[in-house]
Amino acid sequence: MKKTIIMVTFILCYVFSICSASSSVTPEECYIYNAGDIQLGRQTSIEATYPILGETLSFVQGEPVDAYVPMYAICEKGTIWIDDISGKATRRTVARIQRVIFTKNDVYTTKNIHIGDSVNKIYDEYGYPGTTKDNFLKPYEGIVEHWLMYFPVGGHLEHIVFGVKNGRVTAICISAMPGGL
Repeated sequence: MKKTIIMVTFILCYVFSICSASSSVTPEECYIYNAGDIQLGRQTSIEATYPILGETLSFVQGEPVDAYVPMYAICEKGTIWIDDISGKATRRTVARIQRVIFTKNDVYTTKNIHIGDSVNKIYDEYGYPGTTKDNFLKPYEGIVEHWLMYFPVGGHLEHIVFGVKNGRVTAICISAMPGGL
């Protein structure tokens, strides 16, 4: 009996360590292919993202005290947040990328996840998410039912988040903002 308990404990610890390790991502895993220079930490302007994200549908300049959403643009094929809190930013202001959500179907992650892939492919490549949240972002109502969030490792801020609807990937988010989304 004691051997059985020890063996079950060992198996559970092993499985738990695999699952918990697989729900974290490294900064390198937050790179998105076919997105050009639209990557976390790179400098860009909203206007320069048009070839990838399409034209701007709306543009918001945060208040100068707004620490986490300084300025962002909702575009035809995604949303991008840039860290300019001057209160005077325009679509031509160049600043560092903090978060991007892609709905463009030809971008893909370092583990080859594309828009349209099944949730099971995400689980196979990344494990189970650290957190799952129902969609709360208005621009993604009807596009995303819930978000699968994979947290950063080693004190980094880089997250990768998948928007899912009907068991399929409908959005891919990379973020270096606290909390991911």
